[in-house]
Amino acid sequence: ENSEVSMSGIYSLVVENEYGCVDTSSVEQKVYPNPIAAFSNTIPCAGSEMEFVNESEGANQWFWKFGNGQSSISENPSPIIYTNAQDYTVVLEVMNEYFCRDVISHVVSSYPVPVANFEIDNACIGEQITLKDLSYIEKDAITLREWDLDVYGTSQEQNPTFVLSESDVTPVSLIVSTEHCSDTVMREIQPALKPTLVSSAHSGCSPLSVTFPFNESGYSYSWDFGDGITSYQRNPEHVFFNDSGVTITYLVKQNASTSQGCRDSITHEVIVYSNPVPDFVPSSTQICSGQDVDFQNMSLFGDTFQWV
Repeated sequence: ENSEVSMSGIYSLVVENEYGCVDTSSVEQKVYPNPIAAFSNTIPCAGSEMEFVNESEGANQWFWKFGNGQSSISENPSPIIYTNAQDYTVVLEVMNEYFCRDVISHVVSSYPVPVANFEIDNACIGEQITLKDLSYIEKDAITLREWDLDVYGTSQEQNPTFVLSESDVTPVSLIVSTEHCSDTVMREIQPALKPTLVSSAHSGCSPLSVTFPFNESGYSYSWDFGDGITSYQRNPEHVFFNDSGVTITYLVKQNASTSQGCRDSITHEVIVYSNPVPDFVPSSTQICSGQDVDFQNMSLFGDTFQWV
């Protein structure tokens, strides 16, 4: 028969048979106390140090397993860095001088860290610019965005906008935060000059050849001459026709853009007058000297006529 022994002392067994014979056996039993395994830990952001506090009692040996392949036999181990915000099972086994043992385990995890990121759309001087937030986080939510826009101030909007008025390079930083963790990213805004186009007006009789004003190099140009013809030359020459009998006004659309996406557009006015068509018919093509002949004016699109 087995009995549970909870304290040290002398334990005896008295045996008696059916004849009334009795004998006794005694033994001194020593009972050693068990150690108590216990620990607590901090909860850092992933990638930062997690500290473990040994709260065990009655132990003189400690065996740690941190769930990520690392282990320790120190009473107070060095901090552990968990790079991922996931669950890890940490086991602590303790032993005392009597080789009595106790084991405890806890599931620990770090807080997920947000990843700060943003992109800059076309940075054209004199135009509105938007900073597009591309930050993200897994298993948590971003609760705060803090923008430092240098000379343009600060903002807590997700996608701030402002008019880019300075030609100097502008440093911009974004801090994104959760309840526990944060991340920072910095970028530079490289301002780009916007092309400036100047309108022009032209007029003349058909066919009217027009060479458009000088345009600077370094830009991409496109032209729509309003008559179904287009061009991508910097300084195109184009001939406009009009045989309609009435004045035609062509609205020529010009666009210019930079490699950074800065744009300007303008419309040129070209007025083309229709040429008159002279024509007349004599009453007779064969007459004698001194006879009269009549001429019928068959001209088109004329306002004044001179016979010679």
